[in-house]
Amino acid sequence: PIAGSGTPLPPVLGIASLNNNTQKGGSIVWTHNITPSVTSNLTLTVLQTDANSPFTARTNQGNVDLTVTSPLSARTSVFAGARYQVFRPNFQQGYYEAAIFAGLNYTFR
Repeated sequence: PIAGSGTPLPPVLGIASLNNNTQKGGSIVWTHNITPSVTSNLTLTVLQTDANSPFTARTNQGNVDLTVTSPLSARTSVFAGARYQVFRPNFQQGYYEAAIFAGLNYTFR
């Protein structure tokens, strides 16, 4: 809450509706060893969010991720993958995304 004198902010400006929602969803993960040291992960996630306020907002999300990881040394690994994502709200334009990514992990000890 904002301290001070005067009229409180209207609920839309106070973003109160964004803090009170119900989420339902889940993920399924499948992991497979391609070789003894190279692994793959396939993840499917679905999520639905409903606003618990006079603003009847609902979003539906889903994504699929495939990642392959390989060690380079005892503390370093490299990964690459692809992602497809869908976001569909009932109050604005949604989007679809297809992406590829790569990265490097280093563990400090």
